[in-house]
Amino acid sequence: MKFNSFILNSIDGIQVPCARLSPDIQSDKTALILPGYAYPVDGPLLFYTKLLLVGNGYTVMTAGYHYNERDSFLKLDDTAKDEYFEKDQLFLADQFSKIIKTESLLLCGKSIGTTAMTMMYDHPLIQNRLSSTSFIWYTPAQAWNKLSQILKKGNNPSFLVVGDNDPYYVRERHNSLESIPSYKELIIEGAGHLLEKEEDMTKSINNIKTVINHLEKLLFADFFSAKER
Repeated sequence: MKFNSFILNSIDGIQVPCARLSPDIQSDKTALILPGYAYPVDGPLLFYTKLLLVGNGYTVMTAGYHYNERDSFLKLDDTAKDEYFEKDQLFLADQFSKIIKTESLLLCGKSIGTTAMTMMYDHPLIQNRLSSTSFIWYTPAQAWNKLSQILKKGNNPSFLVVGDNDPYYVRERHNSLESIPSYKELIIEGAGHLLEKEEDMTKSINNIKTVINHLEKLLFADFFSAKER
C-alpha cells in the first residue's frame, strides 16, 4: 500500500489535510471518504473501511475538514453554518473532481459526511460518472429527505449502516427502501450514533467488526460495481 498526503483548501482559505492510499497494483476505481463532524478519518469505523477498500483494489482519498476545530465555522449561527458547510463541501468537490480520474467512484460518509454526499450528488464529480458511482452511508444525520430520494432512484449501489439507538434513526423511514435491489442496510441493535453500545466496550468493538464483515461480503460479491439498474 502506498500513502501520500496533500492539502486542499476550504472556502475561506483554510488548509484541509487530505490523504491518498493506493494499492500496490494499478487501480481503476477510487473511494472518497468524508468523515463526521468530530469523527475523524482515522476513527475505527473509517480506518478499517479504508484498509478494506484498499485491499479490494480501491485508491482511497480522505478529507480531514475538522469543522469542530474551525473557528470561522464555529462562530456562525446555525443557519450560517448550514450555508457555509454546503459551500465548503461543493468547493471540496470542485477540487476533488480535478484529482479523481477514474470512472468508477465510491463515496463513503460518516454522519455529517453523508450530508456532504447528498450535497455533492448533483455536482459534476458525481453526475459526470453517475452510472459508475456507488455509496456507503454510515449513520446518516440531518439530510434524510435528500438521501432517501437518492436511494429511491435505485440507480446506484448503496450500503447504509445505522444503530437503532441512534437519535437520527427512525424505523419507518426504512420501510419503503427494503425492496430496492441496489440498496442494502445494516441496522445494529442497541447501537448509538457512533455505533457504540453504552457502557459495553466489547459490544462496541464487535459492532465495528460486524460492519466491516458485512462490507467485506458486499465487496466480495461485487455489489459496488455500479451499473445501470
